[in-house]
Parts: sequence; C-alpha cells; structure tokens
Amino acid sequence: MRAIRFTVTDATETGGWDEVGNHHLPPNRRKVVLIVSICRDKRTVKYGQILVDGSGRTLYLLTADSGMKSTCYGTCASIWPPDVTTGTPASSGLTASMVGTTARTDHTMQDAYHGHPLYTFTHDTKAGDVNGEGLTTFGGTWYVVGVDGNAITSAPAAPAPSTSGGHKY
Repeated sequence: MRAIRFTVTDATETGGWDEVGNHHLPPNRRKVVLIVSICRDKRTVKYGQILVDGSGRTLYLLTADSGMKSTCYGTCASIWPPDVTTGTPASSGLTASMVGTTARTDHTMQDAYHGHPLYTFTHDTKAGDVNGEGLTTFGGTWYVVGVDGNAITSAPAAPAPSTSGGHKY
C-alpha cells in the first residue's frame, strides 16, 4: 500500500521533481510522506496541472465509466490498470471532498477523484508520460485528469508570439 495516492503535477516547465528540489525519495519515505509533486516535463507542457499517483505516473479517466462505476476489467484493466488502494487515499494538494474510492467487481478499491475512477496506462513507462491522452478504446476515450477533477480533452492554446521585437538588455 502506498500512503501517497494523489499528487498534483504542474507540467508547465522543465526541471526537478518537487517544490523543494527532491529528485528521488527512498521508497520507505514514499509510504509515509505526503508531497505535492511538481513534475516538470516537456512532454506534458500542453496539459498544465494534472493528477498523478504517488510515483508520478499520470492518472486517467475513461469516458465509458458511469459515475463512480468502472467499466474497465479483463484486457482493459491489463492495459489501463486501475489505481487501487487498500486504505483511504491522501489528498495533499487537492480538494479533499473530491477524493474517494469506488468498489470494483473484483473486490478491490479503486481511487477516484471528482466522481471518476482513476487509471494508469501501461505505455506510460516513466513519470510524466501522457501517452494515453485522447486514445479511444474499450468503449470510451481516455483523458488525463485536471486538478479540478475534469477531463483535459485538449491542450490549452499556445500564447501568441510577442510582437514587441524582443527584450532590450
């Protein structure tokens, strides 16, 4: 069981891992310390703040799920593993009232946020990957989850280039 279940990722710059510069924590500390991870990765710049699990892996929702009821079992769950827990998920950095769990038909408890069961994706091989964003499989579309609990269905528009002619030094 991991004590840290949800963390907030601000994927808007490149750089270190958390707000105090820790790049890696010993596994035993991950079980007892609640951290708001600041994962800054170029691959996720376009999504802004997203939910990740305690290992920094992106969390997704499936549009085919009906409320808190997961529809992802069998082959689906082998590709999109449910983010399961044996306890109460921590809510460091998130709206605590939106954090919860839902019972699965396989008798495990799946983490949920804002009424959505949460999943990881096996093709996300490292923290910060978002390879599952927008994929349509298993009866629905998979989206990364924003800190507001909603699916991020597209990247925010890029800011317009400056027409000021640059900076004077």
